[in-house]
Amino acid sequence: MNIETSRLLEEVTPPILRAILFNRQTGALIGHNTETKRIINLTFRTHIQVFEREDGRWGRVLSTRAQPIYMCKAWQFCAENLLENYKDFYEQGFEVNFFFPTRLIELFLSRGVFVDITKTTRTSLLVKHECLMRSTERVVRLGIRGTDEASLEQFRTAVFLLSQAVQENIMVALWNTGKDVWYSEKSSDNLWVSS
Repeated sequence: MNIETSRLLEEVTPPILRAILFNRQTGALIGHNTETKRIINLTFRTHIQVFEREDGRWGRVLSTRAQPIYMCKAWQFCAENLLENYKDFYEQGFEVNFFFPTRLIELFLSRGVFVDITKTTRTSLLVKHECLMRSTERVVRLGIRGTDEASLEQFRTAVFLLSQAVQENIMVALWNTGKDVWYSEKSSDNLWVSS
């Protein structure tokens, strides 16, 4: 692949942001009969998918794919929805545990991407040192101190910058050395399963 093809892929390939959420929280984001999911898909042009882990009784993986300008609005909508439904849980602020391949995190750390995001948005980013269970991916916890409109705007901007950084490095984000183990591997999409 030449440099021109690589640049074209970066421009047209929407980034994917994946996060780990508690089961109840994920249910709030899917909505009754997946109504909330449809709203996110249509309103924010963001493809949202939920995966249940074989070993993850406590949580699910929420995967979102969109251009950064839509991704950040979708995640702000998700944050507002979670804050509304789980006020007690988020009374000290709001956090999302995104996760990325270790090599992408190391690239972002070496280029100061996380530091730039926190300085620009006044959010917090905690990069976990250990990989997720049976995986070569690590958690990056994005947090805001408040739950007011200004804090949610900071969160939206941070998600925009984070997804933009992923898009600019899409080849690194998607490249598999053959030794990589994705956390959501062997997961099954359970959106259409009814009980």
